[in-house]
Amino acid sequence: MKRCFKCSILILLLILPFSSMAAPKMSDAGNTSRVEVLSSNWKMQPSEKLVGTNDMLISRNGFDVKSWYVAIVPGTVLGSLATTKVIEDPTFGINMKNVDTMQFKKPWWFRTTFKLNGADLRKNVSLRFNGVNYRADLWINGKKVAGSDSFAGTFRMFTFNINPFIQEGENTIALKLAQYEYGEYSLGFCDWNPIPSDRSMGIFREVFLEINHGIKIRSPFVYSKVDTVSKKSADLFIQAEIVNSTNKPVTGILRIDYELGKVEKKVTVNANDTLSYRFDPHEFNQLSVKNVQLWWPNGMGKVKMYNLKTEFIAENIVIDRVDKKYGIREIRSYLNSDKNRAFEINGKFILIKGGGWSDDIFLQDTRNSVEAQLRYIRHMNLNSIRC
Repeated sequence: MKRCFKCSILILLLILPFSSMAAPKMSDAGNTSRVEVLSSNWKMQPSEKLVGTNDMLISRNGFDVKSWYVAIVPGTVLGSLATTKVIEDPTFGINMKNVDTMQFKKPWWFRTTFKLNGADLRKNVSLRFNGVNYRADLWINGKKVAGSDSFAGTFRMFTFNINPFIQEGENTIALKLAQYEYGEYSLGFCDWNPIPSDRSMGIFREVFLEINHGIKIRSPFVYSKVDTVSKKSADLFIQAEIVNSTNKPVTGILRIDYELGKVEKKVTVNANDTLSYRFDPHEFNQLSVKNVQLWWPNGMGKVKMYNLKTEFIAENIVIDRVDKKYGIREIRSYLNSDKNRAFEINGKFILIKGGGWSDDIFLQDTRNSVEAQLRYIRHMNLNSIRC
């Protein structure tokens, strides 16, 4: 039996309420920033059909893509061909064996457009890719933004400042995307889910157009130390990153409302730098909270979630804001007397009851499909997922 290397980490106690899966909401206070998901109007074409065409021309407005295939983003090349019925369903019978793998050995082009107004051009405009498999040349409006030597890696997220390449009105994005070479760390499937014929090449996670004043909040996170005796109090540690994409230092207030209280700190983020800051109870005693409701996994208690609002304020303007939810819990692992790995949640022993998880073979998971699978897991009285 083949071993699954896609993810060997036990994701402990993952039966979260579905509201916690929501994407962060960005504040439009003062109309200072916005985020657009670029998931529509994508087209794709094998590079072999474009032999003799200059790469620069493909990313220019007006280039004829009427004969191109419809691309599903997020997703894979094979998934797009199957979903749009260009090929027979590879999941039926032995159809996967009949798919010609040679058509995926050469790069495929992905292309879409977006629009900007004059006010957008006076702000910081970035393009963020949360998952590309595996490497790509990125072009915008006939200009090369990044090459496949630097724009590569399945499990990396990439953000590109595209101000030098954009224009008012319609803009065109084009990626010349290639699959991974054998030996490179990428997506894989276990023996119950065969490796797709295209080796999962494609834009398999969201693409975001971010328009702001050059300041972005990333990855707000709450870590808890629970009083495991009373189970009614805890110390909270809250951290967040602030990304400054401008050419000058920016000073402002990092403010966090964690529903049980508020903390804030005046910080300075250097030019073209990222500041990671953590609030802890040693400096902010209001982070030692009492009379709280803990988060418990499936079958052990209620799933209590609190609201977390993170803001960066400069010159009395909310430059950026992220809304999330968090639970107060503490997980501990240890070796028991038999030298086996054991786990505790909030001071209580937990018996891990989980199953294996495999992505959609075309990487076209949606919020609805993931929620349905999580419901199945919860109804089976499981409390963890191994993926």
